[in-house]
Amino acid sequence: MNKRNVITILLALVAVAGQAQIRYRLEGNIGNDEISGRMEVRDMFNNVLIDSVNVVNGKIEPIEGTIPDYVFCHLRDSSRLPIYPVFLGGGTTRIENVSLIHPLLSGTPLCEDYVKFHSAVQKANRELMMQKLQSGQKEFTVKLDVEASRLIADVAKDIIARHHSDVFGYYLLREGAISYIQPADWLSLAERMVPWLKNNPKLYDDYAKNFKPMQEAAATTSVGRKFVDVEADVDGKTFKLSDYVGRGNYVVMNFWGTTCAPCIAEFPDLKQIHHQYANHGLTVLGTPVYEDAEKSRKTIDKYQLPYPQLLNTQDKAAKAYGFVTIPETILFAPDGTILARGLSMDELKAKLEEIFNENK
Repeated sequence: MNKRNVITILLALVAVAGQAQIRYRLEGNIGNDEISGRMEVRDMFNNVLIDSVNVVNGKIEPIEGTIPDYVFCHLRDSSRLPIYPVFLGGGTTRIENVSLIHPLLSGTPLCEDYVKFHSAVQKANRELMMQKLQSGQKEFTVKLDVEASRLIADVAKDIIARHHSDVFGYYLLREGAISYIQPADWLSLAERMVPWLKNNPKLYDDYAKNFKPMQEAAATTSVGRKFVDVEADVDGKTFKLSDYVGRGNYVVMNFWGTTCAPCIAEFPDLKQIHHQYANHGLTVLGTPVYEDAEKSRKTIDKYQLPYPQLLNTQDKAAKAYGFVTIPETILFAPDGTILARGLSMDELKAKLEEIFNENK
């Protein structure tokens, strides 16, 4: 950040709900006594100026006002890059020592839960980093990545469940926790939030544009429904999911990504399942998402994945099957009917054992 420049803080309002007005107060310290300038409070959706405040030698001159409901804000400097998230409403929001790495907010329950979530992220990452430094074993590192994600997900799910009818819950569901929570859990939390979102036109529009299609796709590809075909072009050739599904074999379709530690942690189990059932009527099919074929091939080669891969689907698979996070695993019957989805590896192994024991 350039010192002594005019800071513009776009306090990006992510909630404009209801008719009743609530009071807010913003105060605190930016954490750098060489920063002075004018701040603006702007509605993110309508870009309407709500308020303004001065920063003098890093200290925020307090502002007070009323807003329709709790608001989610982003502090930004003159470069218009986000510096710091802030929640207003329901009391005094106090900022101390602005930092994306270690946010310090206090004064309201929303601020406290925001700090609680990010503290969990930081704690998990610190422990992960320390153990990575102490271990050169790749499998151990991947296991730690998964454990860290689960720890963060547990904290996030608890907070979102308690904030299913306010802006913080939506922020956390939409931005902060989406990469940690399993798809089925995420969709369940989103579904619980829909009644509140419908009373918040701006937020519901955002939800309808970005997430409602995923929920609808998840519904049309739920257990008992027929598979939805997905195709991709690789090196000028077209490959389809229907090349594998609905052709007489059971099919395990595993969606993954090269930078997804929980995905990589599942590779050994998937390889074991492939070797165990490949000659007994089961096909394991990998489907990397959100990346090009070349990037996927490097990971396939690195981990020596022996089963076929549907490459270069980009976001087509996610849109077709309505998932927001990976890994996601779906089990298809020989006729292409969806038998189960959102499976962990333990759940998948148990399901396959049940199926193939019955077919003996």
